[in-house]
Amino acid sequence: MLQGVFHGMRVELARLLDRAFPPALPDGLQREYYRTNYRFARLPLILLGPFGALATLALLALNDNFRPRMWQVLMHPAVLTAIVFTLVAWGAMIRSRRITNFGRACLAFMLGVYVLLGVICYEYPALTPSVILQMMIWQLTIAPLVVRTGTFVATLTISITAPLVFMTFSGASPATWLSLICYLIPICAVATIVYRACNRLRRETYLSNINMRESAFTDSLTGMLTRRRFMELASRSMRFSEGAKTPVCACFIDLDDFKQINDRYGHAFGDRVLSEAAMCIRAIGGHIREADTTLQARHIISGRVGGEEFALMMFGHSMAEAMEIADEVLARVRRIDVDGVRVSTSIGVACARTDESMRGLLHRADMALLDAKSQGKDRIVASPGGHAD
Repeated sequence: MLQGVFHGMRVELARLLDRAFPPALPDGLQREYYRTNYRFARLPLILLGPFGALATLALLALNDNFRPRMWQVLMHPAVLTAIVFTLVAWGAMIRSRRITNFGRACLAFMLGVYVLLGVICYEYPALTPSVILQMMIWQLTIAPLVVRTGTFVATLTISITAPLVFMTFSGASPATWLSLICYLIPICAVATIVYRACNRLRRETYLSNINMRESAFTDSLTGMLTRRRFMELASRSMRFSEGAKTPVCACFIDLDDFKQINDRYGHAFGDRVLSEAAMCIRAIGGHIREADTTLQARHIISGRVGGEEFALMMFGHSMAEAMEIADEVLARVRRIDVDGVRVSTSIGVACARTDESMRGLLHRADMALLDAKSQGKDRIVASPGGHAD
């Protein structure tokens, strides 16, 4: 019962966040987007943390009432604990390589600094307004650097909650409370606007880079990877599969009698046939992006490697699974009907042997394709050898 209630609350909260802070990209590109922007935001956030904390203490030291007892306050057990916690969190920020761990370390560092400032405000309530002002400036400073919406919402929540707690312990008057609320609202609004503007700019820049990269690596007629890019990505995934000891299969696909189709109906008609065949293959394979090749042990890369020849590299797939995929491609191509003209294809399948190179695997798949052609076309031939399981 409670689990269902909590799940419903999470769903509603996710919908609210999507309306307030639209996702930067579809889920399929989100991981690569985070990784790309994380590289640029990591160093500024690491440097901004300690510099912001030191700048805050330096500004507080300018207060004539606080300066004489500054070291006494800093030696307070609660303050020392907060300083140690903050330094540990900063060390975790430096050592973190994963985006999730870095975000958690940033939030821990922020909490440590706010606890430190809270103790100072508790000892010297008169410093509370200036402390809150510097906290809000800090929130505005980090807003352009935050990549994840959840992280921004968390930092914004902390930046709103902490001043309210400080004001409660300082015994502020109603007029001070009113001025604080009138101050928090525009600051939070500006931080949100800055975050959304930077998020939109990052999104547009990233999509522009993706489009330029894919236009250079994608065949314009079929929408599949070019031969060169197919070989690059397949070689990278091959190295990963060798380390992970996962099976690898290759599949060569060649349209039967395509030259006769071009000669009889023209090249424009032949392009339509190629496009239809590519759609059938992409529906099963569908090339993956460069950043994903080392993130998942089981995937398929497809590409156009010749005029009417296509190829699939199936990582983490056994020979039986590769044959099932080849059967599906064969059946889909047989259903192609372009103005009454039916199409068939011949397919060669091979599974990698122990310590076999990618070129050796592709050569055996190509030889199996030639066998399929010589045996009458419109069929699948598997190369002997390789891993059966």
